[in-house]
Amino acid sequence: MEHATRDGQLTKEIERTREQLGETVRALAAKADLKATAKSIAKTDLTAAVQGIKDQIHKRASGVTAIIPKAAPARALQPAKKAAAAARRRRVPVAISVAGAGLAGLAIVWWRRR
Repeated sequence: MEHATRDGQLTKEIERTREQLGETVRALAAKADLKATAKSIAKTDLTAAVQGIKDQIHKRASGVTAIIPKAAPARALQPAKKAAAAARRRRVPVAISVAGAGLAGLAIVWWRRR
């Protein structure tokens, strides 16, 4: 009876050892998979780099938009504001002028190719 109990315990211990050995082999195989490890590291590094660049762009853009009104005096911005207002008032004539210039350009290109 005692002998059978001891055999059962040894069998269970052997099974546990096999399971642990299998886990160890799987862990070593994962570490040995250099291609997957390199891809994982590269993806993590690339994601962090892209996020860092995005953060820098947003930071600089917000800094520039805060500086522009301070750097440009009001009288320097007036001609641009007047031109924008005039373009808004005369949308149709401006559109016709742009379309005419485009047609003239196309006519020149067509005439030169003939």
